[in-house]
Amino acid sequence: MDPLTGESISSWYRPGQTWTGIFADLATTVDECRAELVGAYLIDNKNLLALFGFDSSSEISPEDITYNTYLQLGVDGLRGLQNFNIEAGSWGQAHSRAHFAMLKCLLRDGKGFMKIDYDSSHDQLRVRVDRSRIISDGKSALAGMLLRLHMYRCTADVKSCRSYYEDLSQVEGEYLEWRRIVLANKQPNWVFVQANTFLDGEKVILKEYEPTPDGVIQSWAEREL
Repeated sequence: MDPLTGESISSWYRPGQTWTGIFADLATTVDECRAELVGAYLIDNKNLLALFGFDSSSEISPEDITYNTYLQLGVDGLRGLQNFNIEAGSWGQAHSRAHFAMLKCLLRDGKGFMKIDYDSSHDQLRVRVDRSRIISDGKSALAGMLLRLHMYRCTADVKSCRSYYEDLSQVEGEYLEWRRIVLANKQPNWVFVQANTFLDGEKVILKEYEPTPDGVIQSWAEREL
């Protein structure tokens, strides 16, 4: 029984067919999206958070983690817009498309628990989340999206998946203006620099470097490889 329709399953993989072969250009981004959705859906699980030291006695509470995760979902969705090519009408990064689709889902199906404040005078966007409604409205919206993508994938229903996902990841109207603001406020690309460890007698010393090209070179040079 299909939980989306209440009817019998009507599509499936034929002999020789595969997920990537059937879903083609959607395969990678939908899988990225499913992975993100699973993590976001489980983020309020207190048993899981306790494994990482977040419980009722920790300085950062489980509720803080959940709240910040949903704020980050909004921010990541907006940032993802910088990887949308207006001229080609296509996405440059699978995960960016997934992030934006999740944001759009939360805005559409979250019953207003998440909002994007648009300040045209200062070219700013601000994500607002109603903390008291994360579980009732935010998590429910993500659950619906996760169920849809999972069923489409499991039953090879590429037609329904394409219709649903392309609509959620379509950039038009106010989203184009949001994209303009995101690009206007784009931060420089991060430079990831590997720290090194050194032995000082019995003591291990951790040395970190500035996140600059010079820092990268110095980090490699001091490894003496």
